[in-house]
Amino acid sequence: MKYTKRKLHCKAVRGYNIQTINGSCDISAIIFHLGGKFVCADPLKPWTMRVMKCVNERRKRNAEQMGHLKNGH
Repeated sequence: MKYTKRKLHCKAVRGYNIQTINGSCDISAIIFHLGGKFVCADPLKPWTMRVMKCVNERRKRNAEQMGHLKNGH
């Protein structure tokens, strides 16, 4: 397994998982979900952290909007 060299855009990322080193994986990575594929990124790279932050903010906004819809506001 190796990290992508291509920087991803937040709009293309649907979500991510954090992978830590364990018995079957030899690298820590952020696994970004891009539609039908997965891309591993270096968790220490600034662009990786920016994309994670962007995805987290988008999730938060979506959750808040869903809360307003459920409450009838």
